[in-house]
Amino acid sequence: EKQTAAAGASVPTPNKDVLALTTGEIRQTLTMEFVSNQVALDPSDGDGGEVEILGRIQGLTSAKGE
Repeated sequence: EKQTAAAGASVPTPNKDVLALTTGEIRQTLTMEFVSNQVALDPSDGDGGEVEILGRIQGLTSAKGE
């Protein structure tokens, strides 16, 4: 996810969790990288049943200010 401020403006200050993972100085751009995992149940009975999403987890892995 990338947040870019218009000329003369600034990127909104991120929370302390994002700041802890941020490298560089946040001037006009903040780029955040996430990783996510999900679990799904695919019925195997062949009757055309729908796939059911059981859960999803997402977490911030890094951030870079420019």
